[in-house]
Amino acid sequence: MKHFTFRAVSLLLLFALCLSMFAGCSSTRTEAIMTVNGEDMQKDDFMVHLFFTKYNLFASNISEGTATLNDIIAMDPERLATVLVEGENGEQDTTMADYLHFMASQQALSAMLCRQLAKENKLKITSDDKTNLEATMDSLVSTFGGAKAYNAFLDESGVTEDALWRYFEDMLYMQKVQALFADGNKFALTTEEREKVQADYKEAFITTRHMLFFTTNTSTGTKLAEGDIELQREKANEALARLKNGESFDAVAADANYTEGMTFTTGQMVSAFETAAFALQIGEYSDVVETEYGFHIIIRDNLTNDQYASYYSSVVTEKFSEYLNEASEAAVVEILDAYDTIVIQ
Repeated sequence: MKHFTFRAVSLLLLFALCLSMFAGCSSTRTEAIMTVNGEDMQKDDFMVHLFFTKYNLFASNISEGTATLNDIIAMDPERLATVLVEGENGEQDTTMADYLHFMASQQALSAMLCRQLAKENKLKITSDDKTNLEATMDSLVSTFGGAKAYNAFLDESGVTEDALWRYFEDMLYMQKVQALFADGNKFALTTEEREKVQADYKEAFITTRHMLFFTTNTSTGTKLAEGDIELQREKANEALARLKNGESFDAVAADANYTEGMTFTTGQMVSAFETAAFALQIGEYSDVVETEYGFHIIIRDNLTNDQYASYYSSVVTEKFSEYLNEASEAAVVEILDAYDTIVIQ
C-alpha cells in the first residue's frame, strides 16, 4: 500500500460547466482505489472526474466542431502520449495522460473532502436538492442523443450512474460549504478581515480616464501607415500642450477617443499604460504614453467602488480555498492497489 499527499483543487469551474448536464441514480459500485480519512473512494468516482477533467479541457473543441463527445470519452492514444513537460535529470516526461490522471485524482479528492466537510458542518442534501438532481437525470439520455448513446458512454468510460449521482451531490455539498463563508454565515470574514479588504482595495486599485490617439485601424487591428502614426503623435502632443495651457481634461478629450472612468489593479493593463497610471497622484495627468494601441494621455481620479464587490468576492473565495486546502493537508489518504489499474483513455 502506497501513501501519497494530494492538494485540493477548486471544483467551481467544473460545477458551472456541468451541473445541467448529468445526474444519476444508484447502481453497482466498483472497487475502492483509495481511502480518504477512512472513507473509500471507488474507481467509478475517479472515472467521473476523469471524464469531466477531459470535458473541461476540450469543451471549446466540441463547441467549435473540431471534436465530439466520443473523442474525449476515449481519446486518441497519440494525443494521450503527447509530452507536456520534458523530464529533467533522468526523470520521466509528463504526458497528457499523466496530467489527466493527476488532475482527476485532485478533483476526486476535493469532492470527497467537500462531502466530509459538509457532514462535519451538519449540511445535508435536501428534498429539493434531490428533486433538482432527478430532473437533470430526466434530461440525461437526450443530452447524449438517446438511451443507446448514454449506455455506450457508461460502458466505454467506466462511469456508473451511482458515481454520477455522487459527483453532483458532491458539487452541491461544495456549494453548501462555500456558502458558509458568505456574510452572516459561520465562516464569514471578521470585522478585522473586512477592514483589511477595504484597505487593500484602496491600496491595490486606481481609477483613471484617458484619451487615445489610435495608431491601429480599429476595424482590422492593423498598424497605420508611418505617416499617419506621426500625425497621431502630433495630435497627442498638441492635446498635452492644451492641458498644460490650462484647458480641462474633458474639453481636450472631446477631440480624441475618450474613455470614461476605469478602475483596475496591476496586471490588467498593458505595461506602459499601467506604469504611467500608477505613477500619477489623484488629479494629475500623464505625458503622452505610447502603447501598441496608440498614444494615451491619462488622468487619475478618485477611486470608485466599481470593482470592490468582485474583489471582496475573490477574498471570500480565497478564504474558502484555504479552508479546503487545510483539510486536504490534514487528510489521511491511502492509495490502494486498484489505483494502479486505472487506464487513462
